[in-house]
Amino acid sequence: MLAFHTFAQYGPMGQTTVFDLGRQNERTRQRALLAYKKAKSEGQNLCKWWKDEASLGISMSGPVTYSQRSQYTAIPNINEPSHDTTIMGAAKGLLSLHLNGNSNHLISRLGMNSILSLSVGIQVDMLHYQIQTFDNSTLNVVTQQPLYWQIGVPITLDYKWGCDVDFQPESRTCFAVGAGAMPMLGLSDYNFADLGQCFKVAPLVYASFGVYLMGCWKIRVSYMPGKFTIAKDYKSTVAATTTTLNMQGDHVFTIGIGHMQHSRDWKDGGGWRGSGGRGGRTRYHKHTGGMRRMF
Repeated sequence: MLAFHTFAQYGPMGQTTVFDLGRQNERTRQRALLAYKKAKSEGQNLCKWWKDEASLGISMSGPVTYSQRSQYTAIPNINEPSHDTTIMGAAKGLLSLHLNGNSNHLISRLGMNSILSLSVGIQVDMLHYQIQTFDNSTLNVVTQQPLYWQIGVPITLDYKWGCDVDFQPESRTCFAVGAGAMPMLGLSDYNFADLGQCFKVAPLVYASFGVYLMGCWKIRVSYMPGKFTIAKDYKSTVAATTTTLNMQGDHVFTIGIGHMQHSRDWKDGGGWRGSGGRGGRTRYHKHTGGMRRMF
């Protein structure tokens, strides 16, 4: 028994063991908690906002179909018959971009390095397509490359685990899953003037996995089920020809690489930065100038 206690405290050849790391982490957490309580008792306005993060990547969608009906009305005294032509098919997806940024509000601690949180952010997806349409002026089939923008505010309930919760570089990895909804505007060349047609609320699920390597880096994937409308009965008239375009897609999938703000400052067993700069002794996070502060 004495030999076991000696090994647990010092380990082989005097090395630090997992027992020591556990005690160090707990002492660090207690010091951070005391610093937070002291700041609160002094009247500082601290709230439980977690770290900010941002990601950049690509967006993809499911099948996008389109149809364009072209109606030509014969001009009087000109020997040309009227005609009605419909072009339809599947749009070809081109390179698309994804941008996401969010902050997390602590709801409850579930363990030493796991939390339940509320995430609020902003997300921008640019979807690029290629379609075949009818040119009213030349009466020929031509190629167009419409853009579709989704700009929204994702709100999700998240489970988080790992180094982005305990702010310990030694934890090395982190993981998160979340589900919620995203109120958004879907804008294209064909519906920009009709904001009532553009607005929708889409369900959203996401997952992320991260590693600590000179900062916390994450791979984040998200999925929004449901259909979205790029064009609805969009009419264009040139001379005697009128075209009507409809274009609709199904679900959006994104993947991106993200980085947590200030994660390079996770030193000395803590992740909260004081006003003294990088690696300060105060373990609560504080912003000046009326911005939010974080424990």
